[in-house]
Amino acid sequence: SVLTKTDLSGIRGSDILNKFILFIPGSSLLMRACLLLAVFQISKSALSIVFEAYNGRVASEIMYSIRNKMMNRYLSSRYEYFLENKLAELIYFAHNAPDKPAVSITFMLSGFVEFIKAAVILFTLFIVSWKITIGVLLVGLIFVKINSHYASKISYNSGQERIGSSNRSLTAIQEFITGIKQVKVFNVQKKWANDYNTANKTFSYYFKTDAYWLAVSSKAFELFVLGGCMLFLAFVEMIRPNFLQQNFPLISIFIFGLMRAAPSISSVARSNMNIMSRLPDTEKIYNIL
Repeated sequence: SVLTKTDLSGIRGSDILNKFILFIPGSSLLMRACLLLAVFQISKSALSIVFEAYNGRVASEIMYSIRNKMMNRYLSSRYEYFLENKLAELIYFAHNAPDKPAVSITFMLSGFVEFIKAAVILFTLFIVSWKITIGVLLVGLIFVKINSHYASKISYNSGQERIGSSNRSLTAIQEFITGIKQVKVFNVQKKWANDYNTANKTFSYYFKTDAYWLAVSSKAFELFVLGGCMLFLAFVEMIRPNFLQQNFPLISIFIFGLMRAAPSISSVARSNMNIMSRLPDTEKIYNIL
């Protein structure tokens, strides 16, 4: 409205923003609006740095605590426990697996932040037009529900398969190194190479599958929202040619708001899939402890 001299007084909430801009020092209204935008952007960047640092600290403390608890669990276990489990699996769950629940916590925090961002944007749009916002909210909830279904079917199963293939590859390496003398004497290196390659190929396949669906989940909703906006504008232009020009400020607010909310909703879905792919490791550690 500052650039186009458009009157937005008919939009609810615009008067609050205009009054807030008047308190900002500046020689012109445009300068005040630019300063307000700069303050918001700087604050956002500063909060992002603080949040990332906090995320890293939380993850490191959780991983440190779980590794110590796993070691204490082994120290207090009976001798038969080590006979019943393979050495490679014991090492994996004590050393490699603890980072999975630690990282899952960071994804939970990130997903919560993105949920708050989406909620704030949708609340702002709700003030402008509650009918359209409710429609967008329903579409977003349907997308998250569908994503949760596929996360439980794909990401969780992928996480389970990666555990099995990781343990098999570690077992192959451990048995090869332990019996290196016999392996060299009887010239059976190919057998261990094939065992390791099979386990490694399985891990790579499920890692690729999980990465593929993560990419789909993060971009599908954004593309859907963009396509929906374009179809809506084309449809309105066909049936009411002057409507877009007459309501350009309102439509601009909605499209800009939706394009800002869509990545946050996609990030919530992506965080859910990341958590589900690490849930098998978390469950196994919980059962051991």
